[in-house]
Amino acid sequence: MFATPNIALIALGTSFFLAITLATRLHFKSVSMSAGMMAISFLSACGICNFCWQVFEAVNYSAVSAVLICTAWLLFISAILATRSKNLKLAFDHHGTPQEIVTSGPFRYLRHPFYTSYVIFWAGCALAALNTAGFIFPGLLLAFYIRAARSEEQFLEKSDLSAQYQDYKSQLSWPWSRP
Repeated sequence: MFATPNIALIALGTSFFLAITLATRLHFKSVSMSAGMMAISFLSACGICNFCWQVFEAVNYSAVSAVLICTAWLLFISAILATRSKNLKLAFDHHGTPQEIVTSGPFRYLRHPFYTSYVIFWAGCALAALNTAGFIFPGLLLAFYIRAARSEEQFLEKSDLSAQYQDYKSQLSWPWSRP
């Protein structure tokens, strides 16, 4: 039966999804969307539809799912705040020249806080949906996020910021925490 916890979890999950969607358009400064980013967008749309449908039917592990989604929200917001004056690009967009390495906010502890927040979010969705599709979409997205992160690192390593990035990278293990 559709109950209040289900509505709250759906609202929490869809609000995070909408925040990511808005950030794609308003926060990140890319002229166009790469094929990789289009694939991420498509898989994300399928994933959120599956999440909403499954949670509408019956919610699983709602408390754990809610904690994971709230954690993703906090990390995402802190990454947005740390980069609001930067000209970050969308995943797989390597046009132009990087201007600086962001090392403040969550970037002090994570090399990829945006991707990490997305992974935490999709883990919460997978636990709530608890069906095959609920794990397939996050698994595919994880593969894209890893590929995007590695691609961004290679782009930075070939840029004028290579030495600065190598120094930053040496302080953080991939992609989490200080060694």
